[in-house]
Amino acid sequence: MLSLPFALTAILLREAAPTSVAQDVYYKLGTSDDIRERSRIPAYDFMSFYNGNQSGQISGMLPGPPAFGTGDYYWWEGGAMMGAYIDYWHLTGDPSYNSVVTQGLLFQAGDNNDYQPRNQTIGLGNDDQGF
Repeated sequence: MLSLPFALTAILLREAAPTSVAQDVYYKLGTSDDIRERSRIPAYDFMSFYNGNQSGQISGMLPGPPAFGTGDYYWWEGGAMMGAYIDYWHLTGDPSYNSVVTQGLLFQAGDNNDYQPRNQTIGLGNDDQGF
C-alpha cells in the first residue's frame, strides 16, 4: 500500500526531478508565478487518486479501506488529501479543486458536523478526525 503522503511526494519528485526515469523535466522556479504554474501539474496528477466526485462513489474518500478490499486507503487519508488541496488553494490562489474539496468535506462531516460519519465510526480515531 502506498500512503498518501508518499504518493504526493512521488508525484512531486517525478515532476520536479531533472533525472526522472520517465522523462527529463526542467522547471524554472525563479518567481512566485513560476512556482504557482508548476504546482498545477502535480496537483492535477494527485487528483487522479480520487474518484469520490464520480457517480456511485463516496465523496471525500479515496478508494478503500484495505480491509474491505476496495482500495489501498483509509478514511483519514481522504481527509489528508482534502487538506492538501486547501493548502494548495491558499498558497497558489488556484480555486480549481475547491468545489470537489467542499463537496467531500461536507459529505464526510457526519450527522453532527463532527467528522464522525456513520460509515466510518467502527475504525475512527480522534487523530483521524484531525485530518
